[in-house]
This record gives sequence, C-alpha cells and structure tokens, in this order.
Amino acid sequence: LNTTRSLALPFIFIPLTAIGIQNLPQSQKPEASALYNLTRTLAGSLAIAALGTFLVNRTAFHYARFSESVTQFGSESMQRINQLQAAFIARSGSDAQTAHTQALEALKSELVRQSLIGGFDDAFRVLTVVSALAVVLALSTRTPNIGAGHAQPAAAMD
Repeated sequence: LNTTRSLALPFIFIPLTAIGIQNLPQSQKPEASALYNLTRTLAGSLAIAALGTFLVNRTAFHYARFSESVTQFGSESMQRINQLQAAFIARSGSDAQTAHTQALEALKSELVRQSLIGGFDDAFRVLTVVSALAVVLALSTRTPNIGAGHAQPAAAMD
C-alpha cells in the first residue's frame, strides 16, 4: 500500500501544480509554485492533525461503547474471563489469581484492538467521503479564459 501511494503521489501533485499555474504569466510562476507548495504542505499538516484527533476521539468512543457490554457481572464476560483464566493456568502454570489478572488484561487488550479497528473504520469512511467530494469538486471546475475581459495589446491587433 505504501509503495503504491508513493508511486502515485507524483502523478497527482505534479499535474495539480501545472494546472494551478498554467495560465499565469511566466514572471509569476515561481512565486505561485512556492505559494502552492506552502499551501499544500500546511493543508496536509492540518488534515493529518484533524484526522489524528478524529481517530483518537472515535477510538475512545468505540472503547466506551464496547466496554459497556463487558462487565464483571455479565454472564458472557464471566464465561470469557474463565476461559482465558483456564488457558493461562494450563499454558503457563500460573496460579489462579495471576491467571485471572492475565485474563482481564487479555480482555482489555481485545477491547482496545476492537476499538482501534472501529476508529480506523470511521476514519476511512470520512476520508472516502472527503475524497469523493474532492473528485466532484475537481470535475466541476472550469479552466479560466485568460483573454476574456482584458484588452488586447496594440501589437496583437496589427
């Protein structure tokens, strides 16, 4: 996935830069390119920060929701804890108290793992929607007509 992304990025950003500055006078192209790169870098940094915050919040949300159903008095929870405890006793020869603590840690680890999966699923959905909106926006843009509304130079009229 990272290799594919790394190979695809030049095919995205180089044409975007060219499209963004193609209609500018040659004297303004270096500044426009620098401004475009600065804007792209800042927007990327802000997007990564926003996505990171979203991911942390959604993971915490999923953890809270999943842990609501895992209580020490729930029959399914007690059954799973007892299974894990028996497995730790059989596998490592732990005493009952140590195996119980290990079982609780294993259950917590599973809750964290499932919460992370839920958070990443939510982030993926958001990125999918944002990407789809960006495609629609990109397809709906028009190329500006540079000659419209500007007086032609006298040399061009001859």
